[in-house]
Amino acid sequence: ADGLYFYRKILSEASGYLAENGILAFEVGINQADSVIELADGFNLEEKIKDYNGIERIVILRKKIA
Repeated sequence: ADGLYFYRKILSEASGYLAENGILAFEVGINQADSVIELADGFNLEEKIKDYNGIERIVILRKKIA
């Protein structure tokens, strides 16, 4: 309903696949960057990248070290 289903699904399973300090990169829709970051428990925000129109389009997250 909110367009975040697959981000939730990937984030809930990613820790089991990534090494410590592993990176996830998401392309996000308009106004979704902050919502995806809020869902990213267990990850630190590495960077948000804007597209040519100034819209936050890429979210890069790094797995927290246990």
